[in-house]
Amino acid sequence: MGINQVKVERGVYPQPSFVIVTSSLNRWCYDITYVRAPHPKEHNKVYFGNTEDAPFRPGTYYWFSTDGYDSIYFGYDNNDHPWDGAVMGGMNEKGLCIDMNGLPSVGIIPETDKPPIGYIAENLMQTCATVEEAIAWCKNHNFGSSMAYQLHIADAEGDAVVVSAGEDRKVAYTEREENHYLVSTNWNLAYPENHYSYPCYRYNTAVGMLEEINSEENLTIQASTDIIAAVGSGPSYCYIFDTTNRDLYIFYPYYFRYEIHVKQNLHELLTNNPQKTLLSSLFPEIPTFSPPITIKVTLSSGIQNYFSIFLISVFVLMIYIRKRNRH
Repeated sequence: MGINQVKVERGVYPQPSFVIVTSSLNRWCYDITYVRAPHPKEHNKVYFGNTEDAPFRPGTYYWFSTDGYDSIYFGYDNNDHPWDGAVMGGMNEKGLCIDMNGLPSVGIIPETDKPPIGYIAENLMQTCATVEEAIAWCKNHNFGSSMAYQLHIADAEGDAVVVSAGEDRKVAYTEREENHYLVSTNWNLAYPENHYSYPCYRYNTAVGMLEEINSEENLTIQASTDIIAAVGSGPSYCYIFDTTNRDLYIFYPYYFRYEIHVKQNLHELLTNNPQKTLLSSLFPEIPTFSPPITIKVTLSSGIQNYFSIFLISVFVLMIYIRKRNRH
């Protein structure tokens, strides 16, 4: 399916064995939910998703990079904002996915003997194929003297990690342990005192819904979409990546409706003259903005005359009272 031959599907959801769902809410931040199906019956499938709540719905795009591993990036442009051109998230040809969420800035110990991280999302997608490689890359680079985010990384094998500032002021790596999910919202998994909201109802909501997923059959794209809808806040766009098959499910929610998505494949996009694409162009049936509510009141000529006389009388009375008070 080429870049100009997008397919709109409604209610068609494959069965994954793994899923990552990210969402965003206040302060233009992201959350992440990582789920592993208990006792998967078949080859592992990994899903990585994001809902982006930054207020730039008209200027949302995806574009491509062929430096290193071929990658697709999602982000903003033409919004007259410093974030224009910045990569918000994406996936490379190996199935490595990157996203972040925001936190209050906290100091960390700089490692000045190492090279700087630079544009970390792009650098990781261009050079790393697995979470193990991404962790090694991070450990060999300098994150500077502060961090104001958590970095979420997943790969096609189902590994996932959240990178953040630790309580010891060193970079920390939180991996999924015995649970079949890993959830991160706007509080630091490695240092809970570093947060925008803690305890977080979105975290509790996601965990509660994930606890109900107790089999591979219950772990579906629809279930992942339900989690996005439960913790999102009117996103400008959403996506879910099938990292095993490199498929993209792109959502452009309208009034919190998630039933329509466009499915594309990264390999097919890359071989069909990849171009920077405005997301709204994929959804011609969905308005870019929510329509304003307009109330029109029509008065008869007689009522208009009485209303005008009433306003003039009130105005004259106010002048009279004001002059009387002066005396």
